[in-house]
Amino acid sequence: MNNGGLVQTRQLMHTINVPSRITNPNCDNSWYRVISRKDLDKFKNEIGFEHPKKKNLLNKIIKIQ
Repeated sequence: MNNGGLVQTRQLMHTINVPSRITNPNCDNSWYRVISRKDLDKFKNEIGFEHPKKKNLLNKIIKIQ
């Protein structure tokens, strides 16, 4: 992901109280968004995923907590 797009989506997420952070650039110059485990439920309820595989993976991660 590009840093500019991640900054914009982080700001949008912040407006609905879903905090996140952005990593430093990786070796391939890509950036990633990080949402803490404690905020995953909030992410799921406020934003979530429609894609079945992503939705399933998010549910699995939340259950592991």
